[in-house]
Amino acid sequence: MLRAVDPVVIDVSVCDRGMRRRDGIRVHRPRALCPEDVTRHRGLPVTTVPRTLIDLAEVLCTRSLERAVDEAEFLKLLKEAPLHAALDRNAGRTGAKRLRALLRRHQPGTTRTRSQLEEDFFVLLRSAGLPQPDVNEEVGPFTVDFLWRHRQLVVETDGGASHDRRSQRERDSRRDAWLAARDYETLRFTWAQVHERPEEVIAALGAKLLA
Repeated sequence: MLRAVDPVVIDVSVCDRGMRRRDGIRVHRPRALCPEDVTRHRGLPVTTVPRTLIDLAEVLCTRSLERAVDEAEFLKLLKEAPLHAALDRNAGRTGAKRLRALLRRHQPGTTRTRSQLEEDFFVLLRSAGLPQPDVNEEVGPFTVDFLWRHRQLVVETDGGASHDRRSQRERDSRRDAWLAARDYETLRFTWAQVHERPEEVIAALGAKLLA
């Protein structure tokens, strides 16, 4: 799955103009569907990953399309040769043009967030024009949420009940201490800060990143 979807609605691409609408099915009628853009998954005909991304590029906003591309890369489904072949086959489509433009400026897999809080934080800092971090990057034995390596700065987003448990707080403290011993500074932001007091988050980050 390349993006979160409505669990009760299935998107179906058909060239048959006579297919009637049915509850739970969202029908798309592309002008053309090349055989090379179709594969099978568990016996069912489905569009290939490159063709799916082209289709998504016609309906998604830029950030949502980035996330779909990142997820395809994470799942090791984004292969360069099939991707460019699909873009060439569908060169006249708006989705192909948007996807090609996005790939010129976005390196697949570099902004993959793992939770809604991480995603909301990333969108917040991008909207504020702050320098973009590495996302879910490895530092020693740890994977940190956000990393500005040149600034030796780490940001962790603490959301949900897990961070209220003593065991999780102890693991966080050990991680922060390990990073501090190697000259990394860690900032932590909660769900409430990101969603209710975003100006605090931006001010704290700006002081570190723009100084």
